[in-house]
Amino acid sequence: MSDKYNKFKPKIPKQVKIGLIATFLLLIGLFLLTVRTNEEKIYDSYSTTASTLTKNHPFYEISYNGTIFEPGLKKILEEDELVILYIGSHFCSVCIQTIGNIEKYYFQEDMDEIFSQIFYYQDWVGEDASNDRNDMLEAFPDIQRSTPQVIVFRNGELFFQYQSPTIQNPSPQDYARAASNFFKDLKYEISKL
Repeated sequence: MSDKYNKFKPKIPKQVKIGLIATFLLLIGLFLLTVRTNEEKIYDSYSTTASTLTKNHPFYEISYNGTIFEPGLKKILEEDELVILYIGSHFCSVCIQTIGNIEKYYFQEDMDEIFSQIFYYQDWVGEDASNDRNDMLEAFPDIQRSTPQVIVFRNGELFFQYQSPTIQNPSPQDYARAASNFFKDLKYEISKL
């Protein structure tokens, strides 16, 4: 009986629908413009320090276990023959001295012809981070809980590691020399394969 008396059906005007869709698309576009890429986030974290890391660096941040959308180091090691991993933090003064040199000599020694990128593992705190790091240390007990580290894996196994300067109070030149020697020695070891 109510249908007999109420013939009014509310209708949203076409202009309102178009306006709502346009506003939604504009908001999505603004959001996408403000989202930082993985590489930009790494650069941003080091740009506030005395690091020499450049915007065009080869680092790409990952976790060990990965996420729904990003494969982790665990999966990458199963798929790739050679993988290079940098473990560091922008809160670590030695990492700040090291990361720019690793970038510089990575390109200078043409390592970008062997490795498409350097995977970056942020040594951070929190329960999820601890669980992720513990899983990695359990899988690779030879990896120490220290930063910075540069580790090369071959077929999922530790192959080669960076040695940070061991002298007391190393100079910037000592960090540069250590990075240069690391990539020269790595290049030699890879040439023997």
